[in-house]
Amino acid sequence: MAERAVSILVQYLGFVLIEEGRLLHGVDREVRYIKDELDFMRAFLEDADTKAETDKGVKTWVKQVRELVYDVEDVLDKYVLRIVQEYKFKHWSIRFVFRSARFLKELKSRHKLGSQIKEIKERVREIKERRERYNFSSSITPGSNLSLENDLIQDPPVASLFIEETNLVGIEQRREELVGWLLDEEPDRRVLAVVGMGGLGKTTLVKKVYDDRRVNEHFDCQAWVTVSKSFRVQELLKDMIKQFCEARKEPVPADLEAMGRVERLIMAYLQSKRYVIIFDDVWSTDLRFLVEHVFPLNDYGSRIILTTRLTDVASSYARPPNRIYDLQPLSQQDAWELFCKKAFGGDCPQELHELSHKIVDKCQGTPLAIATVGSLLGRKRVKSASEWKQFYDSMGYELDSSPAMKRLLWLSYNDLPHPQKYCFLYISSFPEDYAIECGRLVKLWIAEGLIEEVRGKTPEEVALNYLNELIQRSLVQVAHLNIYGEVSRCRVHDILREIILSKSKDDNFYEVYPEPKTRWQPINARRLSILENSDRVSLNTRNLSRLRTLLMFGIDGFQEKSAKQLLSNFKLLRVLDLQGAPLENFPDEIVTLYHLRYLSLKRTKIRKIPKSLGKLKYLETLDLRRTLVVKLPVRISKLHHLRHLLASNIDNDIDHPAVDVHNGIGRLTALQKLSFIEATEGSSIAEELGSLTQLRTFGIKILGEEDGQNICSSIDKMNDLRSLKLDVKQPKLVDFNLISSPPRLLRRLWLDAKLNNLPYWLSSLENLVYLRLGWSWLRDDPIKVLQSLPKLEELYLNGVYEAEQLHFEAQGFGRLRALEIGVSYNVKSVVMDDGALPVLESLYMSTCEALKQLPLGIQHLRKLKYFSSTNMPNEFDMAILQLDNEQEQDGLNPLQHINKINFGILLDDGRWLYYSKEEYRRTMERLQRQNDSNNISTPEDMFKLTKQTILAGRRQFARYWYEQ
Repeated sequence: MAERAVSILVQYLGFVLIEEGRLLHGVDREVRYIKDELDFMRAFLEDADTKAETDKGVKTWVKQVRELVYDVEDVLDKYVLRIVQEYKFKHWSIRFVFRSARFLKELKSRHKLGSQIKEIKERVREIKERRERYNFSSSITPGSNLSLENDLIQDPPVASLFIEETNLVGIEQRREELVGWLLDEEPDRRVLAVVGMGGLGKTTLVKKVYDDRRVNEHFDCQAWVTVSKSFRVQELLKDMIKQFCEARKEPVPADLEAMGRVERLIMAYLQSKRYVIIFDDVWSTDLRFLVEHVFPLNDYGSRIILTTRLTDVASSYARPPNRIYDLQPLSQQDAWELFCKKAFGGDCPQELHELSHKIVDKCQGTPLAIATVGSLLGRKRVKSASEWKQFYDSMGYELDSSPAMKRLLWLSYNDLPHPQKYCFLYISSFPEDYAIECGRLVKLWIAEGLIEEVRGKTPEEVALNYLNELIQRSLVQVAHLNIYGEVSRCRVHDILREIILSKSKDDNFYEVYPEPKTRWQPINARRLSILENSDRVSLNTRNLSRLRTLLMFGIDGFQEKSAKQLLSNFKLLRVLDLQGAPLENFPDEIVTLYHLRYLSLKRTKIRKIPKSLGKLKYLETLDLRRTLVVKLPVRISKLHHLRHLLASNIDNDIDHPAVDVHNGIGRLTALQKLSFIEATEGSSIAEELGSLTQLRTFGIKILGEEDGQNICSSIDKMNDLRSLKLDVKQPKLVDFNLISSPPRLLRRLWLDAKLNNLPYWLSSLENLVYLRLGWSWLRDDPIKVLQSLPKLEELYLNGVYEAEQLHFEAQGFGRLRALEIGVSYNVKSVVMDDGALPVLESLYMSTCEALKQLPLGIQHLRKLKYFSSTNMPNEFDMAILQLDNEQEQDGLNPLQHINKINFGILLDDGRWLYYSKEEYRRTMERLQRQNDSNNISTPEDMFKLTKQTILAGRRQFARYWYEQ
């Protein structure tokens, strides 16, 4: 691990010598000597890091090198900061008066730096001599740079990894047992506790059940809540509400995070629904009040499942008629099958058969151990019996205890390439069971300097390769995939997290506050994560003067006074992540953090960014998404190292949260992401954007026709664009045919603009996966053009075409999975030929005022799982609801193959209310039983009464919502 620390420092020393050479005058020769010696020493450290696990002498030497690295870093950072602060004189007259004093201060600073550098130089010599006494050898040429491309086997697509992970062997029979329990006809709400040791696959099994199509079809709503050891009830419930709304395509209120207690809200929401809720990784009985009193005991057959390692916890929840499911290890046959899949991708070679069986036996049927060990051995280029024997001998005792499991998993960590070890350790900074945004993780790795330079690749691409490698080794789990089949969220198993958290602390790499069941006393922490409310946090900042990274999670009580106190003591910070903090004003202390590379204020309530932000000359990532910032300062154009400028304003329309920028944005030529900004009329921004040729993600709101023309010209130069969002203020008309060279790598396009005709180049976007067209009011049918896009998977059409018929022809949209048809005033029929949309899974129909019949041919969409009718005419909804059970039994119902059918209504006050087809049926049946004398003579009357009854309940829920 010290090897990677030295590599990072050597890279940083080179950066300082180039960027701050004028400040190091007089000591730059000494710094270069240290840089060269450390670069030479780095080659020996890779071998030493491995030996340090068993050799105390080597371990001491490695620790000395690591401390030396940290001291060199501290000396240079403090000196550069001191010199920069001494140049803060704003007027020449003041500078003249203080010239002599400044000269003396500078001379003193240089003398002090020179003394410190000489002392470090002497320490370098001593460490070098110790290395020679130990007679370390190295297989690496001194000064060489390991190439990721030579070190790794080519990565398979992440999507295939995800599919493999969720189809573990030995799970089918168990899944069927649990699915049967969920779907039985018992009407009372019941609880099932799945119990088993860590790594046994409880979460994987329950996730398979949770995602089962039969389960999705049976329940009105469902939520998956990860509990872990430390949790807050209100946060769990708010997360649950988000999941309910997102699954049913209902809007999540922007003020949900600010709400207080939401128990009543949950009760009102679930009262008339058949629900299933999963509580994963439960460690205590503290949730019993929710289970027993918050989730309604309706008679719709609702179910709750929890997973836990603790038998007594399972027993406390699963009292009769509830039950416990005791998960057992894999059978010998299933364990062998899983190992072979991971290690060989198929059958085991005969010469490795005996040793492989011994290795599998030591894993004792634990899927986590089998998958991790199998993945480790599968990554070896050469698979020999001697290598297998060496590994078997290193495994130690059988897996009959947690320490034994950790020893086994430790082997997988040690086998990682050195550049990836720090990246893996970095994941320990996130809370237990946290679903980590991969984009966030990649940016943090880059800001920390953990990513190697690889010729021909961006740091982001190299970082994603690292992440894919960790996934292939089963060290990191995929939590979610995006529409491109790429991992968008990941997590690490809590057993592995315990291992890397311990290693991080031992190496003084990362510390977490508070550590469970221990008294936290940081000495020389370099990186710190705070995992609970800061009103209960008492940090001794004197022990944190060397801090380079500060991440905060769950910091509801983190007030501005706390921010000022903390930040005023952390002058050497390079990474500051305050995502979700309840801050309303930008902490001025941030602009004094000269070395800052990464700053996230995402989901704060900050309204204004000061112009002094331009002082942060090394800033690489600025994340202002979901804040109240409406304008960026002029001096942001001074941030020449900025790679990611992410901004959006939650005060604006949710679909168009643009942030105003000034002239000069074109100077930020290192930008890879710029979204979502506004091009104001009369500015030169639209022309300047042509300088940003490295952009991969770009979003802009266009206010003027002339700006639109200039932006088209700028887009011609953005050859690396993957994602593009163009929003033209209505009713301006921009001719996007002026784009003569569209970005061929474009995968995501959002075009909100009056067009009249589709841009001619749209049909040439062979890599396009996602397309959203809004308010285009096209003269010609867009379907004929769009249906031939070879990779299109999601298509959203709102206010796009005003003919009386939309016709989807056979063989069209071969890969489309989601389709929305919305805001059409003249469309009277939608026709889907047999063979059209062959893999469509989700269909959304909204605000089509003239459409009163179901899409013709919808029965041909055999893959369709979800159908939503929102703000559609009553006749349209009745056509769906009047398809009765007899028609389903006779096979005459064109919708009988669809799992979920939901309805939405827009009220006069702007609120959306939703209900499902199942809710409608249950309410109608109840009304028929209770209202035999109501003189309901027609289906129309029954429809109106049922709808009114449902909406009355929804209004009650909405009232609770707004009261909160």
